[in-house]
Amino acid sequence: MPLAASSTQKSPAVKPPPPSAATLPAVVRLKVTGDFVQPEFYSPLVEELIRKASTGLYPNASIKIDTANFFAKPKIIPRGRTTYALFPARAWAPNTKTVRRSVIAVIENVDVLGFGAPSKIFVSNSPESIVRTGELLSGSFSRGENVRFMIHHQNKLREAVRIVFQIKNTGRETALVHITGPTSLYTSKDEMYAGHVATVNFMKQTSLGLGFIAEIPPGGVYQVRRIMLEPNIVASALLDMSALRGGPVEFRIRALEKTAPENQTYEDIANYTTKRAHGIFSSPLIESYDDYAVGDRWKFLTVGDDPILSADERGASLTGNYGVAYRMNVTAVNPHETAERVHLDFAPGGGPAMGSVFVNGRFYDVKLTKPPNATQIISFIMQPGEKKNLEIVTIPEAGSNYPVRLIIRSRKVK
Repeated sequence: MPLAASSTQKSPAVKPPPPSAATLPAVVRLKVTGDFVQPEFYSPLVEELIRKASTGLYPNASIKIDTANFFAKPKIIPRGRTTYALFPARAWAPNTKTVRRSVIAVIENVDVLGFGAPSKIFVSNSPESIVRTGELLSGSFSRGENVRFMIHHQNKLREAVRIVFQIKNTGRETALVHITGPTSLYTSKDEMYAGHVATVNFMKQTSLGLGFIAEIPPGGVYQVRRIMLEPNIVASALLDMSALRGGPVEFRIRALEKTAPENQTYEDIANYTTKRAHGIFSSPLIESYDDYAVGDRWKFLTVGDDPILSADERGASLTGNYGVAYRMNVTAVNPHETAERVHLDFAPGGGPAMGSVFVNGRFYDVKLTKPPNATQIISFIMQPGEKKNLEIVTIPEAGSNYPVRLIIRSRKVK
């Protein structure tokens, strides 16, 4: 009779399951502002929230959020409405279990009481070419204060650097910070084009009040932007921030090596004395009122002249007034007995430039123009005795050559 098998015989080893690449969140919540907020605006914000809320990332793990094929009803969010969206997400890494999940995004469009025009502008532009890492700009703003940021830098190192923009709540209660123009950031090898697209994005978003609200607990840090900037690439951005509650709010803009920790102090590499302005400046809004008699001499409106003053004893004035909004109100009258065609032209003087212009609420994208040429922005016919009000809004663009002139001229209709 065969002997019974020993009870101490070992079972075959069971291979443990591979670890998960990451833990994806079940739900993220986003508060946005603006008129009829479109998916093109809120999708990148939801993607960023999902990435921030993902935990347990395996080394070299990647996360993909499908912002092109998500479900939401309604997809366009009016003021006062909330939508619920499902964003397909996937996390994977070598030798791990791929994780898939449809993340629920609760997106609420809320009303925000604004504080008017920004009281100051923080400009991070010197050194424009980053040749070593460190802190580019830091400062703070308080509750009830609306401020603007203009950022424009090129990576001149041989390796990629991280551009990190953080805000910190130094108060004792949760801070609510309203950020408008948050997706204006654009990167390109072309310095002028990067500044142009960033300004176009910012002007379109702010004209609709598009923004979101960041909730930051006491002592908490919120990552406004973090990008990997490859060699010779330019990053350009414009955005406004308002501290609705809590604060004061501190901010830091830094250029760091790929693996450098973000929770420590770095050398200040800013240069406050070059012609490329850097630091804190007074209110970035210039308003003017003019009259134009059709058929008379041309009217010249200069944009980027008379630099606004530095609010920092270390800095010079803001040459070119980059990031400053110009709101020009012109009353045109045709006193003649014949109809005239009126032209509004964009004419750079010191070098090539691009432009972003609103005329009576309609946006015009001005392509690259080289002096002594001019680009027509708009033309229209004015009948005898007709009066027309023009509200022209524009912002000098980083990377372009400002000042430029906007020229109003006319000619008889044949």
